[in-house]
Amino acid sequence: MKKSLLIASAAILAAGSISAQRLQDGYVTWPASGQLATYVSAWNGGNGTIQIDGVDFDDHNFFISRVKPRTRIQNTDTQIRPELIPTVIKDNGEVTTGTDKRLIYWVPISNEIKGSQRLNALADGMVDGEMFSMWSYIDVWGDWNAPFGWTPGNFADVCHRNGVSVHGVASVPFGVLSSEWSSNLSAITALDADAVGKFLYYHGQDGLGYNSEWSESSGTVTGKLVTMHHGLKEYMKDRNPLWEVMWYGGTWENGSKTFDVGVTENNYPTLFKSSSVFLNYGWNDLADIEKSITFAEGISRDPFYIYAGMNMQGGEPRSGQNYDMLKDYAHSIGLWGAHSTNMLWNDRFNNGGSDLAKQQTYQKAIEQWFGNGPRNPAVQLTPTLN
Repeated sequence: MKKSLLIASAAILAAGSISAQRLQDGYVTWPASGQLATYVSAWNGGNGTIQIDGVDFDDHNFFISRVKPRTRIQNTDTQIRPELIPTVIKDNGEVTTGTDKRLIYWVPISNEIKGSQRLNALADGMVDGEMFSMWSYIDVWGDWNAPFGWTPGNFADVCHRNGVSVHGVASVPFGVLSSEWSSNLSAITALDADAVGKFLYYHGQDGLGYNSEWSESSGTVTGKLVTMHHGLKEYMKDRNPLWEVMWYGGTWENGSKTFDVGVTENNYPTLFKSSSVFLNYGWNDLADIEKSITFAEGISRDPFYIYAGMNMQGGEPRSGQNYDMLKDYAHSIGLWGAHSTNMLWNDRFNNGGSDLAKQQTYQKAIEQWFGNGPRNPAVQLTPTLN
């Protein structure tokens, strides 16, 4: 009798514990994407207190990484394709362009919102959580729905263990730069770059991301952002080997906006020295590709920090030679998909709604995306043109 009661009580407690571990509405306060300058100033190098809406930010520790960024070990003797080698830039600035591409995965983690609770990459007491395992295939995870300057610390820890850089994104709307975002971005550029760098380094941020598809007649704010990025690169040089700013290739350095013209002295004369560029989906013009590579090598910059954008949601680019042509040119791969949900994660229901079926479906999908159709990178497939 007592043994039965003990077992029953344990079962009830276990059920209650599982339920209690679920994130409830309002359990975690997220920082506001446009208020990074306010947080950096209030933090004051760790000597101040961050406040959100006038209340002390008690959830600060949810957004601090405890694992140092690690560089990925590369050994051509153990690679399936040993001819894939990185670019080498000598001390004199001479560039020997390699053959090994980079890849940014610019997507949300799991779902952005379940009910009214924003989850993203926060740990939750549930089986239905994204268990990504293709770390060796990606170099950067831009957490599209994490705020500008922040990502959940537990997710940054996993990225760092795998030599993958992670950042949140300034989701600036398309069109003329709004007064609100102009003010927010101006405020962060008005701060000392070392102070901003110290804040980001302390919290385990490996870069900044920009949905830069705005236009600005004066170019003042955009120009100041470029200057700040130069300072941040210098600050992170001996601190974070994964540091990388990601700039969507819409807004030019002078504040104008034109897509699909590559990366040259015309649109990014100095920005590309300290920031990577995620090209829009019309990157596949051979003349633009060749001009971009020449420009990058001319300023002693690895051309593989130019990412050819691919829209996982819409299948873009839609015309001409696309994915197969990348094997011949020194551009990397940029996957975007999408604003609110991770497209691969979103398809996990295709073979049933049980926890096991969802996870198996998701695992198969990511193995096919990042490996190949047979889910085995040792099986070499021959590209075919439509």
